[in-house]
Amino acid sequence: MTNIQFKWRGSVYECTEQWNEDFNTDYDYRVFKANEFKYLIAEGHYAVVEQRLHGIGKEKIDKNYYKKIL
Repeated sequence: MTNIQFKWRGSVYECTEQWNEDFNTDYDYRVFKANEFKYLIAEGHYAVVEQRLHGIGKEKIDKNYYKKIL
């Protein structure tokens, strides 16, 4: 796994380049967001992770920022 990937419920997700495009920063924002997910999972904030990855109902929150790769 790379520093822009994280595991969730047996799958590997990757933060997309959309983070860097939208936030226009010299820092690779994907690394920050992947680390944030690793922290949320380790701390047991599973509802937050689910919401960010899959949205609530028909609304897909952040759907362009993450992709399932495995």
